[in-house]
Amino acid sequence: LELEVVLGAAETELDLGGLRLSTLRLTTGASRTNISFTTPNPGACQTVSVTSGAGQVHVASAGNSGCADWRFDGGVGKITIDLDGAWPADARMVLNLAVGGVTLRAPRRLGIRVTMEGFLAKFAGDGFTRSEKTYTSPGYDEAARKLEVEVNSAVSGVRVEWQ
Repeated sequence: LELEVVLGAAETELDLGGLRLSTLRLTTGASRTNISFTTPNPGACQTVSVTSGAGQVHVASAGNSGCADWRFDGGVGKITIDLDGAWPADARMVLNLAVGGVTLRAPRRLGIRVTMEGFLAKFAGDGFTRSEKTYTSPGYDEAARKLEVEVNSAVSGVRVEWQ
């Protein structure tokens, strides 16, 4: 299934759990959008692309999406991504943000490496080691699944909260 969802000013709940998604494209205006993957995708998903004008986007159990390539383009607002779930492979996430912030809620079993680019981009996460603009979670090299996160930001920040 290739799914494209376009929302204007809305408050939306989408449960995409169990769908055989190959791609997901979501565009929101001034909205509050909750996306969940309550059960794993039985297929193989290539990409998720989320474009948010102003508002809030919350993703629950992103690992169950089956998608290895994620892209968020945000104008003004807040993005929360719960990284729990059955990641089928290593994944990559690109976050292009203007003003706002991203919270990544991560299980400790997931290895995370965050690279920050931008004007006033800030990073917060317990236990991460820093090497120039890159932050690496403890146990990254030994993790069975890894997530590479690239953040391109004007005025925003990224916070990793361990679950």
